Amino acid sequence: MKKLWIVILAVLFLWNTGTCMAEDPATVTVNGTATVKVPADRAQIYLGVETRAETAGEASRENAERMNTLIRALLESGIEQEKIVTQNYAVNSIYDYSSAVPAVTGYTVSNMLVITVEDVSRIGGVIDTGLASGANQCNGITFMTTQEQTAKDEALRAAIAEGYRRATIAAEACGCNPGELVSMQETFSSFGGVVNSYAMDKRSDATEIYANHLEYTANVTITLTVYPAAE
Repeated sequence: MKKLWIVILAVLFLWNTGTCMAEDPATVTVNGTATVKVPADRAQIYLGVETRAETAGEASRENAERMNTLIRALLESGIEQEKIVTQNYAVNSIYDYSSAVPAVTGYTVSNMLVITVEDVSRIGGVIDTGLASGANQCNGITFMTTQEQTAKDEALRAAIAEGYRRATIAAEACGCNPGELVSMQETFSSFGGVVNSYAMDKRSDATEIYANHLEYTANVTITLTVYPAAE
C-alpha cells in the first residue's frame, strides 16, 4: 500500500509539473535605445578668488576684500543675488619641503562661487566681468536645459517603441507572434553639459562661449511573451 501511494504522488507531481510548464509561455527579451538632443539654455559658471599670505588672517582678509568686489560687480552686471552661491571655502597651509622637517611658510584661502546664468549668451560677459573684478580662478562651466524632463520623456517613449519593434522582429523570425509585456527595466544617461570651446571675438576682445547641445539617452530592456503563429 505504501508503495502504491508513492507511485500515485510521483504521478501527481509529474502531472502538475508538466501542467505548469505548459502554462508558462515562451518569452523574448530585447533592448531598446533612443537619444534626444536639446540645446542648452542655462549654465552654471564657477568663479573664485584664491589669495596667499604669511598668515591665515592676512590671506582671509585679502580674499574677503576681493570677493566682495567680485560680488558687487556681478550684481551690478545684472546677476540676481539668489543666483550667486558659495560652492566652497577653504584655508590651507603652504609647506616648504626643502628640509627634513616640512615648515609652514604661508597660507592660501580659496573661495569659489557658483553663478547661475539663464541666458547662455551672457556667459562670456560674466566671466570677463569676474576676472576683471577680483576673480583669479575659473573652474569651468556646466550647461543645463529647462527641457531636461521633456527630453527624457521623449527618449523613453522612443526607446520603448524601438524595443517593441525589435521584439516583434525577433518573434516573427522565430515563427511566433509577440504577446503581453512581462517586464521592463529602464536606465538613463546624459552627455554634454560642459563647455566645448572658447573663442575671442576679434571685434570686442570679449570671451565668447559656445553653448553645446545636451544628449539624453534612454535604455530599456523589454521582455514579452511569444506565441506560435497561427497556421
